[in-house]
Amino acid sequence: MPERYQDTKLLISKKDRNKIIYDIKNSKNFKKLKNEKEIINNSEEILNFKYPDFYSKEILKKIDNYPTKILIFINDNSDTLNYQRIED
Repeated sequence: MPERYQDTKLLISKKDRNKIIYDIKNSKNFKKLKNEKEIINNSEEILNFKYPDFYSKEILKKIDNYPTKILIFINDNSDTLNYQRIED
């Protein structure tokens, strides 16, 4: 079976962008990363990252018995929120 991939982009207000970035930066498990290869975590907890170009909130979990990765990410200078859902 092929992967199922969803990519959605939403235009949000600057106030909402700032709140999302604030929530990510102030989470208990926030980490700054150089790239995605630094992620080593197979748990179902929510992960909060700062990559060089954007902030991200990610989760890996099984949904309907399919390993699923859910991500939201946002750039410091953009009012576009990106949502991705990837099922393997």
